Amino acid sequence: MQYSDQMFNLTVADDGDGFSTDVFEDKRGLGLKNIETRAALIGGTVSINSTPGKGCSIAVSLNSLNNLQPDGTYSDSFG
Repeated sequence: MQYSDQMFNLTVADDGDGFSTDVFEDKRGLGLKNIETRAALIGGTVSINSTPGKGCSIAVSLNSLNNLQPDGTYSDSFG
């Protein structure tokens, strides 16, 4: 995890079975899609990297925490 006034990055990784990201693009489950949707709602992005037999990593980034509005939303979010 990295944090400053301008950004926040969180990466979660494992050394599990992993999966092919080619298959992932065609058949997305709700779990990973929900991570992307929720990050977008607060102006964030998600990067998902995985290789069969080598695990998976998911990185969530918020580029500017200064865009936080009084109602708890971000000025650059979809919601």
